Amino acid sequence: MFAKGKKPPFSFTYGDVNSSEFINKWKFTKRAIECNLPNTLKYEVLYTEPSGAMEVRCDVTGYTDFEAVEWVLHFTNKGEANSKNIKNVSASDICFTAKGNEAFTIFTARGSNGSRHDFAPIVINTECDTTYTFMPKNGRSSDTFAFPFFNIVAGGNKGVMLSVGWTGTWFADFSLANGKLASHSGMKNTDLFLYPGESIRTPLVSLMF
Repeated sequence: MFAKGKKPPFSFTYGDVNSSEFINKWKFTKRAIECNLPNTLKYEVLYTEPSGAMEVRCDVTGYTDFEAVEWVLHFTNKGEANSKNIKNVSASDICFTAKGNEAFTIFTARGSNGSRHDFAPIVINTECDTTYTFMPKNGRSSDTFAFPFFNIVAGGNKGVMLSVGWTGTWFADFSLANGKLASHSGMKNTDLFLYPGESIRTPLVSLMF
């Protein structure tokens, strides 16, 4: 998915336009980063606005012995004026497809609020046209009803583990339609612009297949 002409596994709104409408028109570059860790691959993937003003950098790391990949986005304003508005940032925007009509089950856990139910397991058998949304309360990453780790299984115990690396209020939602499970995650309530030279990062996303 991190390739020229491909829809990347993230999305955002830039100047009130969804990135799916323009990201493949931006300049794309990708380079391998030297890494001395065994069975580890690192890449820097850049998506740059044609004017050169906005740069979205994605640092991608793959772990070949675990069939895992993780990435984190960086938005940088390289122009001389304030950037367009950036909002609705999904650090992960992925649609999972099961073979046949196999159902999806999501295994996760409660967060913690100092009760006997802390970190109790949650099992969700997804239903069509239903959205399941998770986010912690009070600005803490595993407060009350949300824990940032999800085991998504479809038929024959095949699937993917998804985690959201963020110390504040993150979100993750899942919706099933036409046999496909759409997944979005990121930082809640992202709605901002960047000053010239300013840069921000998003939550880290990790997938283990």
